[in-house]
Amino acid sequence: RCLVSHRLSWLRSWRSSRLTKRGIEGCHGELVEAASTHCTQLIFLNPGLETCRANNLRRPWEPHKYSSMEQQNSMLANLQLWVADYYGRDDSWSYKVHRKIFDAHTGAKVEHTVVPAGC
Repeated sequence: RCLVSHRLSWLRSWRSSRLTKRGIEGCHGELVEAASTHCTQLIFLNPGLETCRANNLRRPWEPHKYSSMEQQNSMLANLQLWVADYYGRDDSWSYKVHRKIFDAHTGAKVEHTVVPAGC
């Protein structure tokens, strides 16, 4: 909850920023929901489970999270399980919550179910 509170504080400062062309990405439903009332377009990237799992296998090293690519790869099995559970969970990181937020959004929105080549 403390982390969510910190991120919501960041979101409030993001909304009040003078920069007009900004985007946020993330799986945190509560943040997307809070930002959705201030966005010009809500985009739901929903390519399906197998595409997401395949993307995980191509992830570049994230040095801000892991000290080495080997350490990152040691977490891959856990990540794959977490992604596979996306459609079964009901927390703020779940398909159920993301779908609810997207469907309830009354502004401009688009859902992408196919990943363009090269992405």
